[in-house]
Order: sequence, then C-alpha cells, then structure tokens
Amino acid sequence: MTQYNKKAFITGAAKGLGRATAVALSTSGYKTILTDMDPVKLAETKKIIQDAGGSAVSYLLDVSDKKQIESVLMQAIKDEKKIDNINSHSFLIAETTLSHIFSEITSKFSISISLLLTNNTTLQELNNTFRQKDKPTNVLSFPASDLTSEELSNLLKGREKNFLGDIAISYDKISEEWSDYTDSFTSHFNHILIHGILHLCGYDHQNDAEANVMESIEQEIMNKIKT
Repeated sequence: MTQYNKKAFITGAAKGLGRATAVALSTSGYKTILTDMDPVKLAETKKIIQDAGGSAVSYLLDVSDKKQIESVLMQAIKDEKKIDNINSHSFLIAETTLSHIFSEITSKFSISISLLLTNNTTLQELNNTFRQKDKPTNVLSFPASDLTSEELSNLLKGREKNFLGDIAISYDKISEEWSDYTDSFTSHFNHILIHGILHLCGYDHQNDAEANVMESIEQEIMNKIKT
C-alpha cells in the first residue's frame, strides 16, 4: 500500500485549474483533499485520481462562506492529522475583493473562483497555450464569461450559485519581481491576486481609461486589506 506523506487541500477541485492541480499533485505523491460546492463534478475529480492509483478525499465547500471554510478546514485537519499544502491567506484576499466588487450580492448569493498557485514552468505552458506567448508571467485569468462588470453583476443577482472562473499565479515570478513594485512579497502577491480576480469580474486594461479604473479599484482593495 502506498503511504502518502504529504497532503494537499485544494479548493475549486471540481473542474478547470482546480481539478488539474489536484491531479498534478496526486501524480506527485500527494494525498489530495478535494473541496468544491458541486458534488457531482467533485466526485468525478475524486474518481479520476483514484482510478489513476492516487488517494483522495472530498468535502463540499462554498468558498464564499467564511464560516464554512473554517469548519471544513478544521474537519479536514482533524481527519487527516496534518495538511502540507494550503494557502488560507488567499481566501481572505478573494473574499475582500469579491465583497468590494459585489457588495450587494456576496451577502446573499454564493460566488466562487478556482485558484492555482504554481511556478514559472506551469505559467509559461499556460501562457503559450492560451495566449501564444512562450514565456512565464505572474498571473493569468480565465473568466467564465466575457461579460462586463456591470453585466456580470446583473447576472449574478439572478443565480444562487456562481463560478467566476480560474486564476493561475506563479510564486516564482512574484518572488523575482516584488522588489521592483513594493516593499514586500506579500504585498505584491496580494496586488497580483486582486488583479487576477478583477479580470474574472469583468474588468480589463485594454486602454488607458480601463487601466485607470482597474488600478483605482485595486488600490481601494489594497487599502482595505491594510486596515
């Protein structure tokens, strides 16, 4: 019997980058702790891993519900004794950003994203595949829709559960560049994650006007995090 010495807690594991991350970590020898709010797709991910000879457990989790995050994480730690790979800090940043953008919605409806924290190699592969740019970058966002922020806000009001899309971030790239932008790795990571989430929320920077709006919102959220 294979002994799994490392365990990874993965949110958004039902599909997209979350599923890909779970499968990749399983292949690397991790026991995967899968979480998502879609029970059917979550079961599919678990089966994919187990059919390939990996080990996986699953928990239903709505990452827009802070109390549920704490409850599921504590239960997973109790069941598994320890977890080696998790970034709970990202939950706080995502929650603050989404609450800032959709203040009237997040208190009533469920909003979720899938986040992959990885390295330059993976970001270069994704950048080449989806943007035809064969080089690493700090963040890539893959929105679930092409709607503007206003259109998306109106859509979310009519649905109880909403998936905004996938984000991939390179820790390597952020480590390389943070000193050129800010006074700490954490501050730069926060900014990059907020930037990626705003892309999922319908914001872009194709021209100066769009860029100014996006930068202004990023700064507002950064100020909230600091206080």
